[in-house]
Amino acid sequence: MGSITKDGKSWRLFYTLPGGSRASVRFKGLTRRQIDSVDRCIDDLIIKALSGQMVETITAQWLATIDQTLHRKLEEWGLVSQRIIKRNDAEGRLGSFLNEFIAEGRTNTGRKVAKLTIRKWKTTASYLIEHFGESCGLEKVSVADAKKFWVWLDNRDGINTENTIRKHIQLAKMFWNAAIDAELVAKNPFRKLPSTSIENKERDYFVTCKEYLECLETCPDLQWRLILTLCRIGGFRCPSELILLTWDDVLWDKKRIIVHSKKTEHHEGKDTRVIPMWPELEEILREVWDEADVGSEYVVTRYRDSGSNLRTLFIKIIKRAGLAPWPKVFQNLRASRETELLDLGHPAHVVAGWMGHAVKVQNRHYAQIADHHFDAALNRSNSGAHDVGSSELARSRNPAKLV
Repeated sequence: MGSITKDGKSWRLFYTLPGGSRASVRFKGLTRRQIDSVDRCIDDLIIKALSGQMVETITAQWLATIDQTLHRKLEEWGLVSQRIIKRNDAEGRLGSFLNEFIAEGRTNTGRKVAKLTIRKWKTTASYLIEHFGESCGLEKVSVADAKKFWVWLDNRDGINTENTIRKHIQLAKMFWNAAIDAELVAKNPFRKLPSTSIENKERDYFVTCKEYLECLETCPDLQWRLILTLCRIGGFRCPSELILLTWDDVLWDKKRIIVHSKKTEHHEGKDTRVIPMWPELEEILREVWDEADVGSEYVVTRYRDSGSNLRTLFIKIIKRAGLAPWPKVFQNLRASRETELLDLGHPAHVVAGWMGHAVKVQNRHYAQIADHHFDAALNRSNSGAHDVGSSELARSRNPAKLV
């Protein structure tokens, strides 16, 4: 077997080839289970190259899915014969290539993606086709054309923000990198365009405990109160983490909840996280449990489709509460809870772990500067640190306890 080492976010596999020489290959973005599967397939290729026997079926299936770059490396090692690429006139055309790539539903590293990601790919693909034309040859798109595409997105009805444009460029890079792997083009015309997201603090909004409770009062039913509480108190991503929560994940005796994350599952050990069962969560969960049908598996039962338009419904709830809808209605619920927990003095790495991301992501996208921080700074000498956590929720529910 080959030896496996981890270097940052990458895996490196080392092998002794049939001729006795040593070789290595690097993979990025795979879990330990996936890298072990790749290792077994390459081991099988080496063993069968020495014995002259046919490779296992699972190895043959894996070979059919790998990109051209990895296949060429295996060719150089003498483990596989040269891949014969059959092309027709349509294969190098933008529309047919994008449709085929999206239909496969895998990244350039072979990782299968979720339905929500596929929808994002389709949006970018539709923009590319609208701008360049369905029959445009991939190799015909130049660096200058890529820059014009950015300008076109920026001028398109004013609906694309800077970060939205950067995301479309990021996906365009991915599409053309796949075309490079398939040897349809030689270079990526989008490679020098910026595609990493930038901070936009103007869209940050701290949803106060008072606003959360007012929205809770105007929710149309128990399921919506559950959704709102899981997002604002539990810090759940909506809807991907909501619809995966089962009653088996609710650990009543330990007062903890297991959260399954589609967003981070491709990172080793990041498919789940555990959060405390804060009193507000326990209260709503017990209420939902009491009304659940016998044998129910999922906690959130009303909106099982990840494509459900919860945003529109939530905006109606906010308006019924007499409030103005805030930007990023669901993400700002998570960000508000994260800021709240940091204010309570929990270590940053612990809060980041509860929310399911790194501390650097916390600092860049979640931790907020809110009005109560200014109030606390001015009043600290008289009243001490301002507590915006669960204790404030309790006081808000019982005005008699307010000092």
